[in-house]
Amino acid sequence: MTFRPTANPTSTPLLALIEQRFGLRLSPHSVEHLRQVREHYLEKRRFLLWEHGEAGALAQEDYAKAVLISEAARIMLREIKPWPRRKQKRGTSSQ
Repeated sequence: MTFRPTANPTSTPLLALIEQRFGLRLSPHSVEHLRQVREHYLEKRRFLLWEHGEAGALAQEDYAKAVLISEAARIMLREIKPWPRRKQKRGTSSQ
């Protein structure tokens, strides 16, 4: 069975914003591409936090870019291929 994602209208403004602001074109139809982009920018986030510390990283424009792009990729991955939810056993409540 082949997974064929549909174009999601909610991600279109997000894609346009990222392309306009950062010059990066994300492909919403390629799960592997989105995973690679997310991992790349997560690694940049970690490096900037390590190099500058939390307060210093927050002042860096590259850190803001890495956060925005990695989170956008995460959101699109969630829309394209939802992760499985944990199933609750019957008769149990979460109280």
